[in-house]
Amino acid sequence: MYSPHDYGPLVYAQPWFTGTWDRTTLERDVWDPNWLYLHKENKSPLLIGEWGGFLDGGPNEKWMKALRDLIVENRIHQTFWCINPNSGDTGGLLLGDWKSWDEQKYALLKPALWQHGGKFVSLDHEVPLGGTGSTTGISLTDVYGGGEPDPTDTTAPTVPAGLTSTATTANSVSLSWSASTDNVRVTGYDVYRGTAKVNATPVTGTSFTDTGLAPSTAYSYTVRARDAAGNVSAPSAALSVTTRAGDGGGGDPSGAVKVRYKNNDGSATDNAIRPGLQVTNTGSTSLDLRTVSVRYYFTRDGGAPSVSAWCDYAAVGCAQVKLKVVPLTTPVTGADAYLEVTFAGGSLGAGKDTGDIQLRMSKADWSNFNEANDYSRSTATAYADAPAVPAYTGTTLAWGAPPA
Repeated sequence: MYSPHDYGPLVYAQPWFTGTWDRTTLERDVWDPNWLYLHKENKSPLLIGEWGGFLDGGPNEKWMKALRDLIVENRIHQTFWCINPNSGDTGGLLLGDWKSWDEQKYALLKPALWQHGGKFVSLDHEVPLGGTGSTTGISLTDVYGGGEPDPTDTTAPTVPAGLTSTATTANSVSLSWSASTDNVRVTGYDVYRGTAKVNATPVTGTSFTDTGLAPSTAYSYTVRARDAAGNVSAPSAALSVTTRAGDGGGGDPSGAVKVRYKNNDGSATDNAIRPGLQVTNTGSTSLDLRTVSVRYYFTRDGGAPSVSAWCDYAAVGCAQVKLKVVPLTTPVTGADAYLEVTFAGGSLGAGKDTGDIQLRMSKADWSNFNEANDYSRSTATAYADAPAVPAYTGTTLAWGAPPA
């Protein structure tokens, strides 16, 4: 269990509250790299142990609404600070007379409280919130039926939207889609190639890579969402994707490396490219990271041709990560340069990965990029297999495919 405490500018004027900021910048620059990734990547249970403050009609209230919306949309566990009014830098849900309720603050908090069917959910399996006889609370058993699917929940999740292909190789197709919603919660997704379901277990994120395909072949995909009660949505709009031509050597390379990617920048048209990368050893023996290189392909889109790159965070240590921007002699669709990522040292045991590597690129004149059609970019905000970010061991292609 990891429990961050998050407070607004009235408690302390942190640097991320200066200049222009909003929920997007807070999530990208503060929450994601420090604790939200644990929830998005299903690495650890997450409880926001403290958050709250005064409603000032300004920056502090703006921060509270941003964090509240994040909690609601991601269904994050949380405890609000606080109920008593004598917390000097936050105030409480009670007013100064210790009896009256701060209705405005409660209205802000209420959407983040666990509710089911219009009632508030207890953490007890038998006793409803508010005690026996409560008319406003229910127990966990009332929600989940003692571990069995809720027989009263017959509402299916909404249909997944925005199904798109984020990358293709001769033998694989990478997909992503927008999250569905449900009256209780979405528990996963099923991906269909034609009429055949291709995922062995429900997909918990909003991306999936289908492998073992034939080169130069068209495939049709749909996605369905499911909930804890077993309700399944209607299929998404079908997406037709054609795999790349084979390379004469059997298609995708078979190596001991896999690259996973997530997009750390919500804007495709600002002055920075912010890829998140993980390198995984898929082999059965230790992998020397000094032999590994990863290439992220992008377009510079005018402005200054010189691009600098930085490591903002790396679980292996930024000192171990070496970056070089390499212009392509002949531009191709989706790329006129690539960021090469190599390692100064270290090794990965079989099945292990580097953990999060957060990178950033900007042009010398700080002009904007247009990443919309960049070869290696996708809109995935949680780590997913990325064959469009190829990796090499020595000079041998071991994962993915470069742009043609």
